[in-house]
Amino acid sequence: MTTKYYGCALAVLVLLVGAGTVQADTILYSTGFESPAVVLGNLTTSTIAGQDGWVRYEPVANTGDFVVGTGTGADTTQVIKSSTAASATTSATRSLSLAFTSSSPAVTTSAMFQNVGGDVFNLAGLWWGTAWTDFYPKKTTIGIMATGGVSKVVLGWGNFYGPALTLGSWYEIKAVTTFATTGGLTDLSYRNVTAGDSLFTPLATGVAAGLTPVSGVYNATGVILYMNAGTGKSAYQDNFSVSQIPEPSTLALLAAGLAGLLCYAWRKRK
Repeated sequence: MTTKYYGCALAVLVLLVGAGTVQADTILYSTGFESPAVVLGNLTTSTIAGQDGWVRYEPVANTGDFVVGTGTGADTTQVIKSSTAASATTSATRSLSLAFTSSSPAVTTSAMFQNVGGDVFNLAGLWWGTAWTDFYPKKTTIGIMATGGVSKVVLGWGNFYGPALTLGSWYEIKAVTTFATTGGLTDLSYRNVTAGDSLFTPLATGVAAGLTPVSGVYNATGVILYMNAGTGKSAYQDNFSVSQIPEPSTLALLAAGLAGLLCYAWRKRK
């Protein structure tokens, strides 16, 4: 085999290996609640509603607006926080139009939450319809909730996983949902950002997501943020995103095709 053919073979091999191991996320929606999309302004009056497509949502009585404020610890120069009023919940939604089928790549929902203690519930996730029940019980909703006086990671309302969380720490929580199984399956993991954890710790795999397809399609109409930390306290969130990871086989085919074109061009030059 001539040198040029060895070069072509090596190029194909490198691209195939790279395609199988380096997979760039396709971002469906992402926000760090930063300028220019979200303006900090006055910490007591600058709300998320009306910014970057977010609107106030009132699934229950006494629901307030998220305030765009500053947090402590981790990368939290600008975050959203809940109302400190007695028994006040805070909720906002943003419309999206996403459709998934059984052959769609996995969808990752990720966000950062601070454990502030108290009777906290602090949730974020995809909205699979228009009713309140199309959000909070679904096992694509992630966050922190209190149980027995301690805060833990949840997947859907009141479904607790893992050990008690460290007071004051920020956690990144991630849910990866696949659709090949009817209703969807979700893997849950987390990391302590404040402690400097770089790797995610798995908490659950293959949890039934509880989604309902319509003519074989799972339709997400938007995203929701929902928080309450009890009287006199604020719950905090940051860096919310929804993304997909391309299938390795698809990337491999693209890489092989590119390598073939490069080799063809090389041979023509010779």
